Amino acid sequence: MNVLLLDNFDSFTFNLYHYCEELGAKVDVIRNTEVDLASVAQYDKIILSPGPHLPKDAGKLMELIAMYYDKKPILGVCLGMQALGEFFGGELYNLDKVNHGVEDQCVQIMPNQLFKDVPEEFKVGLYHSWAVQRPLPKGLNITALSQSDVLMAFEHESLPIYGVQFHPESVMTPEGKIIMKNFLNL
Repeated sequence: MNVLLLDNFDSFTFNLYHYCEELGAKVDVIRNTEVDLASVAQYDKIILSPGPHLPKDAGKLMELIAMYYDKKPILGVCLGMQALGEFFGGELYNLDKVNHGVEDQCVQIMPNQLFKDVPEEFKVGLYHSWAVQRPLPKGLNITALSQSDVLMAFEHESLPIYGVQFHPESVMTPEGKIIMKNFLNL
């Protein structure tokens, strides 16, 4: 399986890369400013990495989503989830408290393929100051919230599109490799 990992200039990108490789995927990491959008067609799946900016300031991130949202399974992590949320009509808001290296409890709201074999409640590592505002736009379903009631995950109702606000590649997310495996096995 060939996976594009779109690098949004985040230090965690290569942790995601190593997880995917360990799980048997062939992964190409390409920066959001350097990606050739037409060449993305060769990949089976797309992972949108975390990053330090807002989606509109993240190179060709939004263009890539617009071109492939209905053609490829996509997993957005942190900034990647925020970009997917905005693409489908959602809004972002700035959190009262910055979460960088913060552990929180995540609670599943509805059964879903991404969290198969993951406990209903699980620990996650957070590194964000923005989040997707609720309610979600039509077509996106909430799949998990944090203990502090921040949106932690969603999925599209009819497309293989998933977003997680937490970092599955963080050591503070013990179930992270299972989540990545589930995405790769979709």
